Amino acid sequence: MAKSLTHISIFLASPSDLQQERKAVAETVIELNGVLRTTMNVCLDLLTWETHSFPSVGEDAQDVINKQIGEDYDIFLGLMWSRFGSVTGRAGSGTEEEFNRAYDNHLKSSGKTKVMMYFGSKPIVFEDIDVDQIVKIKEFKKKTQDMGVLHSSFTDVDDLVRLLKLHLPHHIKEIIDDDKPISINSMDELDGGKVEKVFDNPIELDVDMGYWDYQEVFQSNFSEIGIVMEALTEYLHELTSNMNDTTDKLNSLKERGNYKPTEVKLVISKFSKEIFHYVNKSKVEVSRFNELYTEGIDSLTKGFYIADADYEMGIDEVRQLVSDLDETAAVVKSAAKSARGFKSKINNWPSVSKELNIAIRTLNNNIDMTIKEFLGCEKMLSELSDLVNDKLAKLEGEADPDTGTGASLADE
Repeated sequence: MAKSLTHISIFLASPSDLQQERKAVAETVIELNGVLRTTMNVCLDLLTWETHSFPSVGEDAQDVINKQIGEDYDIFLGLMWSRFGSVTGRAGSGTEEEFNRAYDNHLKSSGKTKVMMYFGSKPIVFEDIDVDQIVKIKEFKKKTQDMGVLHSSFTDVDDLVRLLKLHLPHHIKEIIDDDKPISINSMDELDGGKVEKVFDNPIELDVDMGYWDYQEVFQSNFSEIGIVMEALTEYLHELTSNMNDTTDKLNSLKERGNYKPTEVKLVISKFSKEIFHYVNKSKVEVSRFNELYTEGIDSLTKGFYIADADYEMGIDEVRQLVSDLDETAAVVKSAAKSARGFKSKINNWPSVSKELNIAIRTLNNNIDMTIKEFLGCEKMLSELSDLVNDKLAKLEGEADPDTGTGASLADE
């Protein structure tokens, strides 16, 4: 059966150093459409210079892009990382000019044109560092902050994708609630007006999952995360115990005196092998941790799409979800703290052998990777917690509009 879809257009702007991120944004839009079409009757249209501009003539290349993209989009999505871009006739770079136009539209439309800015914080290869470009990015970042733009940062492509899946629904819901006229291409305009397009909904969810299906995936994944965290904690305790035993053995040799270098080397070699054993075991668990929390957060986010459209969550249900998120965040935060503490201890070891030095360097890289995953998860849990708390505040306000306390017969 034909379904009437609301089209919401997103204009993606960025300098040339973010090709992977641009590709990931396009893939994310396709994935979100699979859910939004079936839950909110919404279709996202991504506008980029690669897909929506063509060879022509203007004041300069950016002027051509400006005219062909136009200003009739709903969401401006700007990305920056290591490059600011090249100067145009009207701004310090093409991306800055596109931001300025979007911001002007935001003001003219009384906030109906949404503006989203993300700055990359991932490391830059030393040879690729351009100090002048970095300075311009910092100045632009400060400028946008002074203009009242709340931006977000991403550590890598996966982090950006997770953030977009959490942030885009906020703007989509606002646009729908504002009953904004549909953004469509000029070829779809009739008699100078706007028309709503009708499709047969060609994109379906893989298995037509519902709210409780997504909730089940979320609960299952985060329960398993607890098991993974227990394993990682146990591995770290084992390695700490091995480190203490190694220290005791070396001290014993020192107190005994008249020991042979080979005796020390055997003790150090054994400990080095235990370090590598820990690294290999923890890599498996950290990889599993990433898979679980990525899929879990993705499922909860999709469940929220459905909850807003088809399923009314109860106050107690949302409160429990807030509690679950806070509890998981506390566990992850504690694990990150323990990892940092162990790293500090292991780095106090003297440089006694090449084998141990290599083992400790490998261990440091492993711990850094583990902490990065923990911090990424903690960040996403914080974003989700904000989302769920907003939902809770709304439900509590509806339950008791006079006080906003959420009091109800069920709570008495």
